[in-house]
Formats: sequence, structure tokens, C-alpha cells
Amino acid sequence: MIYPQPSKSRFSNEPGNFKTYTPSGNYQIGAAQRPNITHDNGFLSLGRRAPSAVDYLKLAKWKSMLEAGEALRTDLVDALRS
Repeated sequence: MIYPQPSKSRFSNEPGNFKTYTPSGNYQIGAAQRPNITHDNGFLSLGRRAPSAVDYLKLAKWKSMLEAGEALRTDLVDALRS
């Protein structure tokens, strides 16, 4: 039988370091069971309204922060694109 080798990491709380790692979940062996999740209407209960001047100002603020981030931090192009 081949036994797993302990991690050579300097961190003692990594999953590969099984000497000091203890899982925090409750595990069950057997067939998968669907969790009991109840959903509500979420944001649908708030209704819709027309955007106000404040909404447009906030949108302009976020767009300007995005443009400044793209101009000043060229290393974050991929992150800012998403």
C-alpha cells in the first residue's frame, strides 16, 4: 500500500500537511442527497424604478475609477476588464 507523504510546505495548516490539518466539515459516505434550499424572490420584491440623478452620478464615479485604474495600473488590465 502506498501512503501519502506529508507536505514539505513550511505552513502547518495546509491540507497536504495531514499531521496538523483537521477537516472542518461533516462528511457522510453514501449516495448524494439534495440539500434543502429555499429561495425567495430576491430583489424582485423591491420592484423597479427609473434611475435618478444620484444613480447616474454613482455610475459616472465607477466608470471614472475604472478608466483611472486602466490608465494608471497597466498590470491590472485583465482584472479590470472583468
